Amino acid sequence: MEFCGCINLDLTPSGSSERQDGKKKFDKESEKYYSILDKHLNLSAKKKESHLQEADTQIDREHQNFYEASLEYVFKIQEVQEKKKFEFVEPLLSFLQGLFTFYHEGYELAQEFAPYKQQLQFNLQNTRNNFESTRQEVERLMQRMKSASQDYRPPSQWTMEGYLYVQEKRPLGFTWTKHYCTYDKGSKTFTMSVSEMKSSGKMNGLVTSSPEMFKLKSCIRRKTDSIDKRFCFDIEVVERHGIITLQAFSEANRKLWLEAMDGKEPIYTLPAIISKKEEREPGVGLLAAVVLQKHMMVTVRLILGGLSLQQLEAEFRLANQRLMSGHGSESAES
Repeated sequence: MEFCGCINLDLTPSGSSERQDGKKKFDKESEKYYSILDKHLNLSAKKKESHLQEADTQIDREHQNFYEASLEYVFKIQEVQEKKKFEFVEPLLSFLQGLFTFYHEGYELAQEFAPYKQQLQFNLQNTRNNFESTRQEVERLMQRMKSASQDYRPPSQWTMEGYLYVQEKRPLGFTWTKHYCTYDKGSKTFTMSVSEMKSSGKMNGLVTSSPEMFKLKSCIRRKTDSIDKRFCFDIEVVERHGIITLQAFSEANRKLWLEAMDGKEPIYTLPAIISKKEEREPGVGLLAAVVLQKHMMVTVRLILGGLSLQQLEAEFRLANQRLMSGHGSESAES
């Protein structure tokens, strides 16, 4: 008795089209987010506060869309990979089951195959159960990450890592280049490598250069009124002279880098109020000293009151103006 049969096995996972749609959405949201982010980071710190707040709100909204598209894409990839484990074998098992049913003469062969078939069914059931449990866990994790108030940071070998813009000197001024940076707090090792997008040729996608490694000496937050960019901080390294100015993506991101690097706040200084002329005129120096003592007491109360760094900077500038105006009025009276 002869048997002629064929089986049409579709090796394409059932979720391939959804994965492709997820990739298209991810690529679109990624390009849109980084385009808006570049414009956002180039905003001047001298813009109106309302304009800056509106820009921050927009970048947060686009970041959330990019974040959700990334999670959906990773979820679809994981789903397709897990389905491969049983969607190919299950049709094959059904075909073999029908083959042994049709061939009564192959009963003995079917009996020999029975233990392997049972073991295969058991393994398939375990694989399916693992897929369902893993899928539910991934969905719960995705929902938890979506509802989190801050970006989720997976476990990493680095104390801090991520993208930063680095200020680089050029013959005609300065330019800001995006780098992927890492920092290990134990060894104080800071690395950065140039990261850029290539959209044509063989190098299509994200291209990262060889990382530069440095030994961190110090880290200081950049004063708001000392640079036109926002979210900046300076670091000193052993291998280079001078400072390296870095720009984070947001104020929260800058705080994370400063905490990881044991960053310090900038030192605020008042201008010298006693000149050689004032030394020859004790009344002027005494007035300046009294005004300075008064404003130092006000500053201490402001710090204890919990003012922000921007408010403290404004108070220091106001103190400078009052000191200088007080000096001018005293000179006029004399």
